[in-house]
Amino acid sequence: MSEKTFLAIKKVLDEKEVFYETLEHEPVITSEDAAKVRGVLLHVGVKAMIIKHDNGFIMITLPADKKINFDKVKEQINTKKIRLATLEEVKEIIDCERGGVPPFGFLFGIQTFADKGIANNKEIEFNAGLTTKSIRMKEQDYFKVAEKFAEVTFGEFTR
Repeated sequence: MSEKTFLAIKKVLDEKEVFYETLEHEPVITSEDAAKVRGVLLHVGVKAMIIKHDNGFIMITLPADKKINFDKVKEQINTKKIRLATLEEVKEIIDCERGGVPPFGFLFGIQTFADKGIANNKEIEFNAGLTTKSIRMKEQDYFKVAEKFAEVTFGEFTR
């Protein structure tokens, strides 16, 4: 588990003077489990997925109640073949376990693509490098922080 990633996220949010709350809870793997232990509706959660393509890896962030549309992703990055990164690849690239991947690809040098559906919430929640710690923050602050540190491409990546 990556306490280092959790601390890096907190440092970025503190430097940008963004208000957030840290939530500690039992270990979770799925978005459904996370929403249940946090006591929120599924769509409030943001899930981050690492995608392997011909030239490397990208991160797709989307509302937790949505499914990724691989055809839209392939079109956006102009490639014919993509797949979800394996658990081993995720661990190697970002040192996080399944269920702990935070939606800040810039922390790992990974280009981030954010689904516009995230903006439908006033607040969002996501696992922060660990399956036992989450962060709650305003949706607008998430985009502000993400854009500040990296090129984030916004689009529609769900079905």
